[in-house]
Amino acid sequence: MLIAKGILPPKVEDDDLDELLNDDFISKYTEARKKELLSLSFGSIQEISQPEYEKQVTLASKNSWVVVYLYQNSISICHKVNMILSDLAVTFPRIKFVKIQATRCIPSMICN
Repeated sequence: MLIAKGILPPKVEDDDLDELLNDDFISKYTEARKKELLSLSFGSIQEISQPEYEKQVTLASKNSWVVVYLYQNSISICHKVNMILSDLAVTFPRIKFVKIQATRCIPSMICN
């Protein structure tokens, strides 16, 4: 009745919705998404330099999680943390793990 009086627009068939609900479309999308996710596999902790920081951390964080580890060789606990992060990188290959020596990343940083 509301359609007949012009209050509501006439019902329109949505061909796009039918296409989205199509099994073939969903299968193709699922496969493409799997390939995309597999291409973002890391699996290790990577040493980076200060000039690489923007590309390896800032830009990469738009596509995946990035863990940045600032370390200093003179601090003994850093070796243990490095081992733990290396294990985590293998366990969580879709998370990018990078490390950079603290004083190279932040030149004014004081590490004792």
